[in-house]
Amino acid sequence: TVANAAGSVMNLYLLSMRLPKAEFIATAAWFFFIINLTKIPIYVFHDLFSATSLKFDFLMVPATIAGAVTGRWLFEHIPQRVFEGIVLVLTVAATLMLFR
Repeated sequence: TVANAAGSVMNLYLLSMRLPKAEFIATAAWFFFIINLTKIPIYVFHDLFSATSLKFDFLMVPATIAGAVTGRWLFEHIPQRVFEGIVLVLTVAATLMLFR
């Protein structure tokens, strides 16, 4: 469960497929949703869920909703080429951070 370290590889793969930004985001979202669902039994087995962690998760719901609304607004206002450039720059930055 290495904190979605595959994100950089997935981004490069999706960029290479030249998907429209809506398909890019939807594919990545579904992929990581499924991957993260498969982690739940491991987390339960290792007793990584607690009342404290679930309370914190609940407190983060407003921030999650705000992020989703902001992301949706940005998505609608960013052209495809700019979107691809942003994804590439952030992918490089995330990859470099993984080597730290």
